[in-house]
Amino acid sequence: MKKIKKIAITGGKGGTGKSTFAILLAKEFLKQGAKVILCDCDVECPNDYLLLNRRLKSKEKFFNLNNVKQVFAEFPKLIKSKCKKCGLCIKACYNNAIFQIPQKYPVFINDLCSGCGACQYACPNNAIEFEKKEIGKIYLDKISDLWLITGVANPGLEESVPIVKEAKKFALNFVNKINHLNKDDIYVLFDTAAGTHCPVVNALLDVDFAYAVTEPTAVGAYDLDLILSLCEKIKIPVKVVLNKADLGSKSNIIKTLETHSAKIEKEILYSEKLAKKYSEGRLFDINIHYQNE
Repeated sequence: MKKIKKIAITGGKGGTGKSTFAILLAKEFLKQGAKVILCDCDVECPNDYLLLNRRLKSKEKFFNLNNVKQVFAEFPKLIKSKCKKCGLCIKACYNNAIFQIPQKYPVFINDLCSGCGACQYACPNNAIEFEKKEIGKIYLDKISDLWLITGVANPGLEESVPIVKEAKKFALNFVNKINHLNKDDIYVLFDTAAGTHCPVVNALLDVDFAYAVTEPTAVGAYDLDLILSLCEKIKIPVKVVLNKADLGSKSNIIKTLETHSAKIEKEILYSEKLAKKYSEGRLFDINIHYQNE
């Protein structure tokens, strides 16, 4: 029976090889005969397409579907004729996205705005309305048998969660496009940003389990503890991948794992060949063998 598996690839620390592992995992599933959708949810700095030597293009169609989708968010707009300059909107804004000089009209700073609507609710004069503005795009591409979905935030955008949500939604809706074409298993891989902030949380929500990619360093262990703690709070099962396992010491990683219900699932040794393919954007050309398999 065909199954659809949702897997996140995450990690508290940047630079551990999270995106590298996401692409290698995608290739592994493809070799098993499954269909794979890789969704890059690191929307402020996506790089899966670079590691696959692709460009973000917007002139193709798949299944009669345009391969680029605009993402919009609603931002406040002032109706000056109704505004009494009372300043209540500023007090209601927890993001400090409204600036006002005394006796002047308030100014909305969209880059800091989350679109929560608190300012509109607080205004007693109905002087605030909302308008849609583009905040990013989602791209669809096909590399061999891999479907790649890339979320991209507009430069300078502070609140990227809406793009992460739309990228995930786009990926899961796209499953329905390819679902009827085959009887193979379908894997949807979500490559999250590094860290434990809101975009990462939203990328992790509702997945079946997550791979946490780390490295055998003290900083790697510290950030692994953060991401494992986060996954425990949102009840996401975690498997740990130790990259560059033969460099540094595993002792800090092992101590961290002892405080969590997680274990090292895969170990990847340092490889100059892998590093070279990474720098060339040709990760799909390499086959990886795990140390503990």
